[in-house]
Amino acid sequence: MDGNTLFHYTSTDGLLGVMLNKEIWFTDYQFLNDKGEFKKALHALTARLRDSEYAPCNSVLEMFLHQIETLHSMCVCSFSGTSDSLTQWRFYGDDCRGSCIGFRSDVLKNNTSDSPTMTTSSHYFSGTLMLSETFKCSYQPLHSYIDETLLQFKELFDYFNTLEIPDQREQQYALEALAPHHKSALFSLLKRLFAWKHHDFINEDESRAIALVPLCELSYRVNRNLITPYYKRTLEDVFSMESIKVIILGAKSDRRNSLAISSLTSQYGEQALLWGANAKELSEIRPETYEDVGQCARHKTQYN
Repeated sequence: MDGNTLFHYTSTDGLLGVMLNKEIWFTDYQFLNDKGEFKKALHALTARLRDSEYAPCNSVLEMFLHQIETLHSMCVCSFSGTSDSLTQWRFYGDDCRGSCIGFRSDVLKNNTSDSPTMTTSSHYFSGTLMLSETFKCSYQPLHSYIDETLLQFKELFDYFNTLEIPDQREQQYALEALAPHHKSALFSLLKRLFAWKHHDFINEDESRAIALVPLCELSYRVNRNLITPYYKRTLEDVFSMESIKVIILGAKSDRRNSLAISSLTSQYGEQALLWGANAKELSEIRPETYEDVGQCARHKTQYN
């Protein structure tokens, strides 16, 4: 199995959603264990804008962000460059009871808002769904990260600096009135803010994708006694593109899950053979970490 793989840690329910319903879940960021990092990056940016010649820009940006969150739930789907991250197994893989799915890195490339046409971007932030491709997280110091952000989005901030805050009745239309290229830049800025992670988590080697989801398109599940909003992104094309490369069960996963997966994978023909071959390869290369259990692998940790 080559290195062009992104691993998605999820619960057993999440694995079933991918295999049976061909969907992957994006969770509202306010219900993630690291929800504070987006807010910390945003606070650092707005503080820098507020204390500079971009103070007017800061007020406009805060107005637009308020409008975005009024119309959308900002949801995140996390991936990792490694299938051996104990912290991700614990936080995202249901404390090692869930699974880790190895996807091709271009799994979310189709139908995104990252490469918009003038027509599609004109509808951004108007209560319609917006999806991103995966992007790498950055673990650099926050101060320098914000420095780079100010340079990267200077044109957008310069433009926002020229705008005036409309009265309350007109504010809801100000976001829709933005030119398409400014809407696209604002979406890129959101991705940039969601990409920052504290250096302590560098071993997670995280990549992310975001979805701005109209509130009416959200689903809800109970996760550790918490009602959690999330979005089901369909992956109908994934299986025809053979984008799943391997399935790994957590060390605490019921061993009978491997039997159920073998039954499920029978409907995927030759692709299931690839999953089985990659699982076997993992167990042969790193027998201390993985074991082969048929069409999937099983992760080993100190919890065994």
